[in-house]
Amino acid sequence: MRWFTIILFVSVFVFTQPVFAALKKCVDDKGRTQYYDNTPPPECLGKVITEMSDHGVVIKEIAGELELQEAEEQAKREAAEKKRAKDKKRLDTALLAIYTDKKEIDLARDRNIRPVELAIKGIEPQLKVSQSRLEVLKLQFVEALKTKSPVLASIKKEMNSAKKEVRRLKDELVKRKEEIENIKVKFSASRKRFIELKQGKP
Repeated sequence: MRWFTIILFVSVFVFTQPVFAALKKCVDDKGRTQYYDNTPPPECLGKVITEMSDHGVVIKEIAGELELQEAEEQAKREAAEKKRAKDKKRLDTALLAIYTDKKEIDLARDRNIRPVELAIKGIEPQLKVSQSRLEVLKLQFVEALKTKSPVLASIKKEMNSAKKEVRRLKDELVKRKEEIENIKVKFSASRKRFIELKQGKP
C-alpha cells in the first residue's frame, strides 16, 4: 500500500509540472524582449535570436542574418505553394470547361497523337532509303580502297553525309515517339483529374 502511494505521488508530480513551449526571443530596437515559437515577428528580423529549451534554458544564439534568411526562405516557400494552388485551381476550371465527359479527353488525345504518327510514317521510309544508300556506299568504299580508285575521297565524303542523314532521321524518329508518350501521359493525368473533379474530390 505504501509503494502504491509513493508511485501515485510521483506520477501526479511529473504530469502536473508546467510544460514550457520551446521559445525563441530577441531584443528589439526599443530594448523590449520579443518572444515567439515559429515565425519571428518583424521586430526580431535582423536581430540576434536566443533559442531556449522547453524549460527556459538557453540552448544557443542565432545570428540575426540567419534568422532573416530563414524567414525569407519561408516566405518564398509559402508564395510558391500559393502559386501552385492557384495554378491547380485554374487548370481544374479549364478542364471542366473544355470537357463534359472522359471520352472527350480520349478523343482529344487521339487527335493530338494522329499528326505525330503521320510524321513517323513519313520518316520511317526515308530512314530505310538512307540506310540502304549508306550500305551501298560502304561497299563502294571497300572496293575503291582495294583498287586505290581516284573516287575514294568522293565516296568517303558521300558516306559521311549519308551517316549524318541516317543519324538525323533516327534522332527525329526517337523524338517523335517520345512526343507521343508525353501526349499520352499528359492526357492520362487530365483524364484522372477530370474523374476526381466529377467525384467531388479536392
